[in-house]
Amino acid sequence: MELISVFYPNDKNKNFEVFAEFLKNKYGEKDRFYLFIEEVRPFLLLIRSLRNCLDHRLPHVTVYDYELLQSSDINTPSIELDYRDSKLNRNSLFETLSVTKQNLIMIFEQMVAYLADKNVRENSPSRVNLIPEEKRTNKYAKYSFWSPFGEGGFFHQT
Repeated sequence: MELISVFYPNDKNKNFEVFAEFLKNKYGEKDRFYLFIEEVRPFLLLIRSLRNCLDHRLPHVTVYDYELLQSSDINTPSIELDYRDSKLNRNSLFETLSVTKQNLIMIFEQMVAYLADKNVRENSPSRVNLIPEEKRTNKYAKYSFWSPFGEGGFFHQT
């Protein structure tokens, strides 16, 4: 949310519910950024609820250690959550953390691209665009500013 306030300093976007409503009002309900936030919002709320319950030791989250089953199989550590509108059925802790890491990276990358794109368009014909893999000069840079110059446009990569 602090990153969002850099791009929208005068707005009171204190959480993703408020930010989604802000985007809807500013850009419309068919806007790609608004639709993206609406799609990822349940996951972000789940992560926020999980963090709140773990940080404050609330009884709505349960973390299980290794368990020996009657079949002699061993369950790996797992976690479950039932808090407000967030529910996570008992799931492997390793899998939950792996998926969380991948999703947060993807969400952050796309969020930065959308924020930059929405704010550059007001002052320039350029926009932020996904760089096709065959045109990337840095394998870790997925997005760049793009200008409609020449065939296929020009990706501003340094």
